[in-house]
Amino acid sequence: MKVRLWVKLFIGFLAIIVLFGVMLTVITRRVLEQQFTRYVEENDIRLSQQIAGLLSDEITLAHGSRRISEQQFFQMLSEEPAVPPMRHMREAPSDTLPLFSMMMHHRRGMPQSIAVTDTQGNIRRVYGSVSETGPIHTEGGIPVLSGDRAVGYVFAGTMIDSGLDVYHREMLASIDQSIITAALIAFAVSLVISLLMFAHIISPVSALRRAVDSIKKGRYKTRVRINRRDELGDLSRSFNAMAESLEQSEIWKRRIISDAAHELRTPAALLSAEIEMLLDGVYAPDKDQLTHMQHEVQQLSQLIDELQDLSSIESGTVSLLLEECSLQDRIDQAVSAFTLLADRKQIEIARQRALGPGHSVLGDDLRVSWDSRRMDQVFSNILANALRHTPEGGSIDVTCARSPKNNLVISIEDSGPGIAEQEREKIFERFYRVDMHRGRESGGTGLGLAITREILHLHGASVRAAAPAVFGGARIEIEFPAHVVKN
Repeated sequence: MKVRLWVKLFIGFLAIIVLFGVMLTVITRRVLEQQFTRYVEENDIRLSQQIAGLLSDEITLAHGSRRISEQQFFQMLSEEPAVPPMRHMREAPSDTLPLFSMMMHHRRGMPQSIAVTDTQGNIRRVYGSVSETGPIHTEGGIPVLSGDRAVGYVFAGTMIDSGLDVYHREMLASIDQSIITAALIAFAVSLVISLLMFAHIISPVSALRRAVDSIKKGRYKTRVRINRRDELGDLSRSFNAMAESLEQSEIWKRRIISDAAHELRTPAALLSAEIEMLLDGVYAPDKDQLTHMQHEVQQLSQLIDELQDLSSIESGTVSLLLEECSLQDRIDQAVSAFTLLADRKQIEIARQRALGPGHSVLGDDLRVSWDSRRMDQVFSNILANALRHTPEGGSIDVTCARSPKNNLVISIEDSGPGIAEQEREKIFERFYRVDMHRGRESGGTGLGLAITREILHLHGASVRAAAPAVFGGARIEIEFPAHVVKN
């Protein structure tokens, strides 16, 4: 049976509250009982000391320094008159204990039991209720002195009977009831707070679960709205970013399938039509016709290779073969591959003329560490685009410089029509062309710059379309981290 998360959390939290409450109540009850018992015992001792001192003082007042016997003491104690306190001192017989009598009169409503024993511990006089009838150990009693000799002992409350009396037990029970009531109130408040807290936690979790189910069904536009500054808020924002990424991936997937099908369909349709006309005898095969068909096959092969290359790089199955080489030699080799095509269009490819703002020129002996074959592919893609869009008699500049952050920056700028600012981020997307109506002959497959970006990301580098510095056309800047440069 499926148990919901909030039920598990609630049961767990409730168990913690109950366990903590019971432990706290038991410990508080135990400590309070010990402290209360200690207080009563100390109070009984103080009372016994007070009574014993009062009796000793009255014996001294009545008989001076002359000692009296135990029998005389208990005779004086047994003749205590029961008179109102205000008349006690005036009407009491001279051989009684008037102050003690007055004190006992005032204490008739008090709960403590008081016993006076002889020196052997036998109880001779009791005030209140005493269940103990046998002899009491005099070691714990407070002596009543006649001179320097004890004539009796005074015991009060817990000194007579171990444990609390009825009055104090009722008082302790009342305190226990108050503790339990407070614990129940605290439990109820904790229960309400925990329910509110669970609702605060579970509500966004439930929203995220529903959103996940929606994403699972292919509804990539689903978003969650949890405006909180905590871990659940961070999770919701991460989820929305993931959903955004999934939505874009789905859009890219559909676009790639559509664009790839379109790009493959065109040369395939041309080849199919030409082959059909050859088979029907519309015209005889000649060199020009076969050359055109070969060109279409090459277009198909290039598109298939670029799709496979891009897929391999993005899937992480491509690893770089880093090697140390001369930056000057690699740039010269990349430029020389396009020299013949540039000469046909009378385009000049020069070096170090379009230096960006804040950049400084590098020396010719600089060495770098990268995958030469992959970087040749990067330069080939960028230079091919530059030559394709640069008019006859134009210029292309390749500049290697150091940025203000000490990074290596390689820029390729042409004198073509350039790239609108709103288009500069999009040119590195798959199958994207600045002019969507441009044909394959003049616009390429639309995968070259996407492959370029992925290769550079593998090197830890970045690429962007920047504002032109000198020639006013398109400017592509590649920025490598400083560790790529070896000297």
